[in-house]
Amino acid sequence: MAYDTSKDKELWKGAVGNLRISVHAYNGGEAKLQIGPRIVETKEGAEKFMKAGRITEDEFDYLIGYAEEILAALTGTPPKPVVKKKTRKSK
Repeated sequence: MAYDTSKDKELWKGAVGNLRISVHAYNGGEAKLQIGPRIVETKEGAEKFMKAGRITEDEFDYLIGYAEEILAALTGTPPKPVVKKKTRKSK
């Protein structure tokens, strides 16, 4: 069975720098977190997709700041209210 884009439902998406983060469910299946790809611009001005590889501290802080929303998308439950998003740098 071939992959069908019409069956791939995007439940949440975000980006930090050139890193894309999303939650998808395929064909009504289990929701899964995708970290990557990175989208970089080539010298010619075209977009190039690269695997995420290792993430930076800022990218990690972004994930932590949106953890409740990401978890809500993964579990299908409403997110808990967030009073203030904190990062480890803003202590």
